[in-house]
Amino acid sequence: ACLVGSEMCIRDSSLGYAHRDIKQDNIKYDAHSKCFKYLDFGLSCSNLCRPTDGSLDLQPPESKLKLSGLEAAQAHDIWSLGVLMFYFATWQEPYKSYEWVSYLRDEADLPQITTLDYTFSNPVVNNLINHTVNSMLTIFWRLRPTAQMISKQLEDILYYMYPCFVNGSHPSGWINIVTEIDAMSPDDKEDYISEVCYSLGGDYQLQPI
Repeated sequence: ACLVGSEMCIRDSSLGYAHRDIKQDNIKYDAHSKCFKYLDFGLSCSNLCRPTDGSLDLQPPESKLKLSGLEAAQAHDIWSLGVLMFYFATWQEPYKSYEWVSYLRDEADLPQITTLDYTFSNPVVNNLINHTVNSMLTIFWRLRPTAQMISKQLEDILYYMYPCFVNGSHPSGWINIVTEIDAMSPDDKEDYISEVCYSLGGDYQLQPI
């Protein structure tokens, strides 16, 4: 569900605006629409993006520079989502929060940022996720991938995890399907995927993750 939510939030970030306060409390799953949604747009912007303060422990390093403009603001969102994805993969942050806040306040040097090296049973999925998250946590903001690039990488990961969904299913459809699958028991999950794959005309192959 973390991958699905991140992919949808990233796609929203490519629509020409920036949220600038992405954190766990501001991303909720709407069971009615079966979508992940942003909350609290108090710091969002579209064209005139001036420097602002959000949650310091999720702000990117360039926040110290007080940059303006939509491009920098969207890079801010990529960093924040990268921190959240790192946390959901490891239940740890890529840096110590108190050290990061001290750095942004010019009270300390840049702290060490841990590289995600999480091991899944599927080596391809492992490499894709690690590469995606680590690229989102690039120090220099202009070298971070765009929302469109990250969205494509997350789609590739989901397609590899559930290969039969590639044929005959629109992305909005398999996003909802994968979200439902994540809440199932292992036995129910395998039966459900087999049924959905058959209905889509694909070959059933549950990837180990």
